[in-house]
Amino acid sequence: MKLGDSYTLYCIVEKEHLATNIKSGNQPVLSTPSMIAYMENASLNCILNQLNIDKTSVGIYISAHHISPTPINSKIKIISTISSIDKNNISFDIEAFDEYQKIGYAKHTRCILNAKKFENKYKNKEVE
Repeated sequence: MKLGDSYTLYCIVEKEHLATNIKSGNQPVLSTPSMIAYMENASLNCILNQLNIDKTSVGIYISAHHISPTPINSKIKIISTISSIDKNNISFDIEAFDEYQKIGYAKHTRCILNAKKFENKYKNKEVE
């Protein structure tokens, strides 16, 4: 992976992505949490094929701006681009668009970790 690598994710806003459905707002438009999830997914996919089999990637930071509403059945495009690499931390600049305009943007950081060690951390917290 290198600076400038990018991934474009295409999605359609469905009922489960609406603010009214996930209780984050009272208008039937793309929710901010759903937009952020798409942004994280695009960033994950930007590096996923370049991770060694024993590694995983987790989101550790996001600062997002949701600047325009998007109704159900709209097509959206999320573009995530690697903006910096600092040891195991990969940062991304992300932009989101609907068919008409930019709807959001974000800065996001993912940390590359040993998958087995990470799994052990959360499995030790599971309640049986």
